[in-house]
Amino acid sequence: MVSLRGLLKISLRHPRPTASALRASAVAPASGSPFINNSQGASAAVAELSDALGTVFDQIDLDGDLNSQINGLLERLDQEASQYGNSQLKDEQYSDWECSPEKAELISMAWHCAREAYETSSGLPNNPARNEKWKLEPGDCIVPSTDGTIKAVSFSRVSSVEKGTDNKDLPVLVVAIRGSASAVDHMVNANYEPRNADNFIDISRLAPENSTTLEAHSGFLNSAKALDKTVSQRINMYIRENASNYSHVLFTGHSAGGAVASLLFLRYLAQESLF
Repeated sequence: MVSLRGLLKISLRHPRPTASALRASAVAPASGSPFINNSQGASAAVAELSDALGTVFDQIDLDGDLNSQINGLLERLDQEASQYGNSQLKDEQYSDWECSPEKAELISMAWHCAREAYETSSGLPNNPARNEKWKLEPGDCIVPSTDGTIKAVSFSRVSSVEKGTDNKDLPVLVVAIRGSASAVDHMVNANYEPRNADNFIDISRLAPENSTTLEAHSGFLNSAKALDKTVSQRINMYIRENASNYSHVLFTGHSAGGAVASLLFLRYLAQESLF
């Protein structure tokens, strides 16, 4: 078994070619392919991490007390991290929201579908679900692509158990997008550099007073663009079949799936005429 001290000595004897190679691959000519873009973005992120780890290793004295040195480095890292907080809106930037029983039911449906989206990789629809107020009928699914760009998506229709109920949010089509579940999903996640999303989301319709451009996580933006056509077709189909009622569509997803779902929601929200 190789000790920690032995591993550090090996890393010092072999300088960091990995970061250089990854950085070179990250600046290779772009082909326009989402997979190439994701792999280049992930390479750049790993190269950055490799450089940071190399800098840390350079500061370690192999003849000293490794435990105390590593603990010291962890404390410094903790101090750096403490300078950052979670992104949040100021109180004056949003209005108060009260969760009615109907909204709570809707959140429950979204949670159920987001969880079940992890079972859609096989292309088989999820199992139907039901409680005393609503029933869920699973529809077809989108199978994830091997390169991770297209994420697994499930389409479920939720309606009231009893007709004539007061829940105006039903019936609803729930579009649930799966989060990270494979190695290639994490490659998409690592392609984190912000990229202009103006050609996908018309921010001027959402915030006319704001003239700034909209940027989004590159990997998630690639996924949203890859899903756009198919998701639009499913929504159109639902609207046609549900022509006698006002059509509701709910986007949901866990983790990275929630990020992609948010981008798709903003895209459709910004369109002048929805379908």
